[in-house]
Amino acid sequence: HHGVLLASPEYNGSVSGALKNAIDWVSRPLGDDEPLEAFGNKAWCIMSASPGGLGGIRGLIHLRSLLGGIRVHVIPQQHALSGAGTAFDDGGTSPRRRGRAARSRRASG
Repeated sequence: HHGVLLASPEYNGSVSGALKNAIDWVSRPLGDDEPLEAFGNKAWCIMSASPGGLGGIRGLIHLRSLLGGIRVHVIPQQHALSGAGTAFDDGGTSPRRRGRAARSRRASG
């Protein structure tokens, strides 16, 4: 299967203008292409990240609506990462995940 993972920042409770513009341009047919050919036959997953507590979820609502309007199949599951600025350390490891794993080991041990 072909799929697309679209990670979007939230900008004032919606998608960024740059992302909206990119989607608008890519949705235009080029030459003999069928309309919206670039978006078809793929499953799409959307996610966001934000330093705030909601993790960009408000922008995902608008993004899902925008993509649905151009006949994109967006799977129901989505992910919003809150506290994005502290979600990973300099090595790319999630301190939150380490904490959950340690608690899980203590609970099972």
